[in-house]
Amino acid sequence: MKYRKYDPMVKKLIIESRNKNLFPELNIPRTTINYWLNHSREVTTSDKASTYEVALKSIDNELYKEKAKSFILKECISHTFKNSEFYDSKSKKTRKFIIELIEDYKEILAIKEIIACLGISSSTYYRWRSEVLGCTYNDNKKCSVSRPSQLTMEEQRKLVHFANSKQFKKFSTVSLMYYCKRKNLLNCSLESWYKYLRLYGIDRRNKRFKKITYRNGLRAKSVDEYWHIDITEIKFGSKTKAYFQIVVDNYSRMIVGWKLSLNKKMDLTYKTLMKSFVRSPDFQGAIISDKGTENTGETPVRLLLGRGIRKLIAKKDIRYSNSMVEAVFRQLKQKFILNSVESYQALYRLLYKFVHQYNNIIPHTMLEGATPSEAYKDEFDREEFIKAFRSNKDEAFKERQASFKKCQKCYKKSWSQL
Repeated sequence: MKYRKYDPMVKKLIIESRNKNLFPELNIPRTTINYWLNHSREVTTSDKASTYEVALKSIDNELYKEKAKSFILKECISHTFKNSEFYDSKSKKTRKFIIELIEDYKEILAIKEIIACLGISSSTYYRWRSEVLGCTYNDNKKCSVSRPSQLTMEEQRKLVHFANSKQFKKFSTVSLMYYCKRKNLLNCSLESWYKYLRLYGIDRRNKRFKKITYRNGLRAKSVDEYWHIDITEIKFGSKTKAYFQIVVDNYSRMIVGWKLSLNKKMDLTYKTLMKSFVRSPDFQGAIISDKGTENTGETPVRLLLGRGIRKLIAKKDIRYSNSMVEAVFRQLKQKFILNSVESYQALYRLLYKFVHQYNNIIPHTMLEGATPSEAYKDEFDREEFIKAFRSNKDEAFKERQASFKKCQKCYKKSWSQL
């Protein structure tokens, strides 16, 4: 409740409380206050009680009214927001609606109270506000950054471009992160990737397939210690089936050899292994397969005689499954075979492209930035990669700081309203 300088209620409250500093904001002269206190004997006890009661009752009524107004507005805003037709925080239409709503109510309620009611953070509000309204200190352009540790708007645009690009559809988010780091296209952590993919409503998962989490299986300590061999069925044309068989090195995850055939026979395994031995003629490790007849038949077994190679059956001779090669097939079917293949020749070209990109271009998640081919040939220097990444990351952070300082005035102005 506001009082004027010489309001009778002010005089009574000062006299009854005997406090000379009760209303410092009114700047009442000290001589006037002393005069009031020296000539205050005529004020009775009943007058004191009644004055206090009236003042407290008036203040309580004002506070009750303000609380009621605030509660009503919060409930109205919350109800309007949650029951709107576009209650999707990822859409631009929703962001525009929320910012306009806050601009309408910010003269009545504090912005912190409004965004708490809407369930969004202060950083989210500031970012949406710069997207919708722009920056009044920078010719109405969008603010480039809200904090120097965050990605600039240009870096965010790059991230969204890479995430939506058809060229990188075959990359998982982790592989794409490593690829951008190695090419110095975008230097940020995996957490930042997931954060902005979530903020911009980008879902890179293939919803046709359920997520599978593989258990920790057999792990080699060097190249050519364990090979995995398996076969998968792929349909092309109308109802024709083809069989794609691969040999994968356990340590490097590289596809050592592969073969495509219309028949699922022992000859297919024989040819696939022969092709793999051309790449690694001195292999003397162990080959792990399932118990299919194409792997356990006489022809492939005879091929291994005299080479010092062990033949192990998954979940029989060893307790581990053949999940490493199954994960490669899963990547093929989720990322590469997105449409039906019309002919055998087209399928062969598609598989050739898959093997080339898998081995030489796409960084493998488990190899921490290296491609399977680099890991197999020991051509990847991880220490040098980390050193280069840290250097590029520091440069990117300095650029963000410079961008932040340019818009520091706008930044302080916007946050002072919160």
